[in-house]
Formats: sequence, C-alpha cells, structure tokens
Amino acid sequence: MQTIGIILCCAFAFFVAAPVLAGEPPMRGVVLSVQDLETVDWPELAHENGINTIGTHIFPEQVAAFIESEKGRRFLADCKKYDIKVEHQLHAIGQLLPRESFADDPTMFRMDENGERVNDCNLCVHSTKALDKVAEKAVHYAKLLPTTNHRYYYWIDDGMPICKCPECSKLSDSEQALILENRIIKELRKCDPEALLAHLAYHNTMSAPRRVKPEEGIFLQYAPIHRTWDKPIDASHLRELKENLTVFPVETAEVLEYWLDVSLFSKWKKPAVKLPWNREVFESDLDTYAALGIRNITSFAVYIDDKYIETYKDLGFLKEYGDGLKKLSNKKTTTKKMPDQYTVTVVSDGLIHPDGENTEPEWGNASRLSTFSNPWNAAVNPATGVTFLQDSRYLYFYFEADDTDLVIESAITDECNVAKEDRVELFFSKDREMNEYYCFEMDPANRVLSYRGQYYREFQFDWEPPSGFMTAARLRPGDYSVKGAIPLGFLDALRNEDGSVYFGAYRAEFSKKEDGSTVENWLTWVDPETASPDFHVPQSLGIMILPKHN
Repeated sequence: MQTIGIILCCAFAFFVAAPVLAGEPPMRGVVLSVQDLETVDWPELAHENGINTIGTHIFPEQVAAFIESEKGRRFLADCKKYDIKVEHQLHAIGQLLPRESFADDPTMFRMDENGERVNDCNLCVHSTKALDKVAEKAVHYAKLLPTTNHRYYYWIDDGMPICKCPECSKLSDSEQALILENRIIKELRKCDPEALLAHLAYHNTMSAPRRVKPEEGIFLQYAPIHRTWDKPIDASHLRELKENLTVFPVETAEVLEYWLDVSLFSKWKKPAVKLPWNREVFESDLDTYAALGIRNITSFAVYIDDKYIETYKDLGFLKEYGDGLKKLSNKKTTTKKMPDQYTVTVVSDGLIHPDGENTEPEWGNASRLSTFSNPWNAAVNPATGVTFLQDSRYLYFYFEADDTDLVIESAITDECNVAKEDRVELFFSKDREMNEYYCFEMDPANRVLSYRGQYYREFQFDWEPPSGFMTAARLRPGDYSVKGAIPLGFLDALRNEDGSVYFGAYRAEFSKKEDGSTVENWLTWVDPETASPDFHVPQSLGIMILPKHN
C-alpha cells in the first residue's frame, strides 16, 4: 500500500460537512486501509490518542463498499461521536477514467516514448474529453463517499509514466498533475463551494510546478517517500518542500508522512514487521515543518490492524504521536524572510567611467555585495562580489570574480554562445512575480547576452539593451572583472514608487574536466531554495533601492 495514486472524495454525502474555519484545530491525522478499519475500532483509538482526522484508503469502489456496510456506517457514526473528521485518500485514476474506455477514444490516454497511445496508466491532460470524464466521475464518487473536512484527494498513478504527446511533453509531471487537479476542483466546487483539492508532491511530482498555476482551492500535500526515517528529514527534501511553498499557500498545506506506516517498513508485504518508531526523529521533523508554517499533519498507519495488535500489543507510539501533534499548534513559525535589500550609493555626475577597472575612490565608499553562495554545491564557491553606484544618468556596477580555470569561447557566432562560458549576470524585474524581467549575462571577454524574460522561462533573445548600456571587462591571473553602466531611464520604467527595483545578481562558474566536458556551478546572491539550480524564479530576486539624485 505505497503512498501513491489519484484520490477523490467530496463533501456532501451522508454528513453535513463542517466548515473549515480559521480557528478550527489543525489536522492531526492517520490514513488507514479498509482492512485496518474493519478489524480495529480506530475511531476510539484515535480519540484516546488525540488524533482528530482519519483518512480511508485504498480504492474508491473498495472504500465505498466499506462505507455502505454495517461496519462502515458504525465507523462514520463513531467518528461523528468523537468529532473526528473523515476524508478519503484513494488510488483512483483507473476508476475515474476506466481503462476499457481506450477502445472508445485512445487520445484520452497517455502517449508513450514511442509515440503510441497506451492505457496502462494515467491519461493525456491535453484531452478535454479525458479531463471532463475524470471530473464527472470525481463528483460521482463524491456523492458515494462522505468527507467532513472539505479536503479531497485525486492523485495521478503512483510513480508511473506520464503522457509524452507533443503538448504534454512540454510540461513536467507536476505540471501535468496540476492541470488535472485544476479541472477537478472546478467541478467539485459546484457541489461544495469550500472544496480543497490536494496537489500531491510525491515521487515524480516532488518538483514545484512552474508553467501551470494552481486554481483557487488547490492545496499542497507533501509526501516525502524517498527520505529515511532513522534520522530527521534532510535539506534536499526541504528544498523541494520550500520550492512548493512558493507556489501553494502554506495555510492549507498538508504533510503526509510515513512515521506510522507499518506497510512501508514491511515493504508492503505481510506478515507485518514491528513499527520502528523513533520519537526523536518525529519530534525533530515536527519542529522543521512547524518552522515553515505547516500545521496540517497526517501519517499513513496502514497494517495497524487486529493481527498487528495481537502480535506486537504495544501501541504506545500513538500517544506520543498524538501528543506531538497537539504541541505543534504552539510551535512558533519562522518569520517570513523579507527580500534581501541593497541600497545604491549616489555619486556626482562624471566621476565613474565604465573602463573595466574600479580605480575611482567612490567604489571604496559603496557597499560591496559579497554574500554569494552556491546552494547546490557548497564545495564550489569562489569569491564573488559586485558593487553599485548611481549618478543622475546611470546605474554603474562592478563585478569581481576569482577564477583560476576560465572557460571562454574563442569565438562566438551568436550571443547565446555566452551561455556556454564563465560569466556574471544581472536580472531586473518590473514585479516580484517576474511577469516582465530583463537579463544581462556578461563574460570575461566583454561579450553580453541580453534578453527579455517572462515567468516561467519564456525568453525573447532578440531584445536589445537600452541605448547607452555599456560594459568593459578585464582579465587578470586568477580573476576577472566586469564593469558597466545601465541608463537610469530604463530602470525608471521598472522601479516602484519607493524607488525600489527587483533584481538578482548571479554567477556561472564553469570548469573543464580532462575529457573536455564542462562542469557547471551556479552562484547567487539570494538563495532561491530550489531543488536544482534555477535563477529564473521569483525567490531568487532581492530589492535594489535607487535613491533620488539631488
């Protein structure tokens, strides 16, 4: 019972769904299979241990059969008695879009790497017919299955291939999943205006979607299946989580963990092993999630059924789990970091010349931005700095970069060849969301790649710098410098009323291996907290303050 699938449920069947209010306690949940619920009085067990939400598992028809049975009706009644929320986390794509529908219209199903339509898993999210059928079926199951917290779950097939048709292949797995979810939430909200639908960050959908925006009501469900549980969650997973939290609201975000998942530790085979509960790791993880502002927490607890209790008896970990989640609401959230700022120093006209050197004394009186880092490979972080000055006509900049292994093209036939070299970079954006931004990538040989960008990674390389833009570069043993001037008139069109402009400062540090291949490292002033190197995201930007010139 691996955590995977495509889930669904809706909130208006047998119970009247309780409203999701700001003052309502955060989720303290467990996710259980029908087998677990049929053989153990989980509502009472949850109540005794401070657990306030139970999610059923695995398949829609299976859960529907349970809910309609005598045991299922008693389960719902007991949950209502103990004020325990009920939701359904289901592997459902095969029942939302039955595989036998392939004979009717193969274009609803995914295309494989060979260009063939196949019905083994998932679907084509660029098929309007497929999306309509899935959304319609979602509402069908919503009417069969009660949920009392307005949360619904429709996951794509567990780690399985996605569509490779010409349109879908332009999108990541996460983005294809979000297209599906966006269609479903629109249909769900016709029957439940307060519906929230999960975007599952799991396995092949861990990276944050960029080209597709979530509709209102989509919430992040983060399930770190690839971590280990003998030590606290590590930085690589947190980077993916933080990246997703720049796309989805933290207020509704949910962590789906595996601390209690006997099925996982048993490798999804019975007889079940004893849960290797680690209270220290659990509490450390809670501190980590709390620091990011996440309060809704649940864990798979599959295989904790009558046979498990008969064999191992001790369920003391449930109290520690419930107590830990109760304390979570009292933990402090890290204050959201304000964007990094740099205030430009003003000088008199005519003092600064873009000649490749910084011999003017005014440079020494200005603040040097030298806090560059390599978030993706801390071992490679050569000294890098940039200083800015401003007069009534120009914003001047001066980059200095230590480099003992320069990678420079001997000749370039197109300015895009600069992207193959060592270089320093400046981005300037009209807004925080990077709906319109401008890039200058400058190499040690005084060649410039300039282009206009639009989030996400939509580039116009035919864009030319404003009239008056100037650069000069100098090479020295062990380092290089790039000096330049940008007309203030260009920046005036980008800056806000308070004189601020969103900007980023970066460096590409390349080196050659013996076999001639290039090793790429990326340095940035502001850590964008992305899982892989990426400067073209809003969280890589800081703020430049351009004072008024007297």
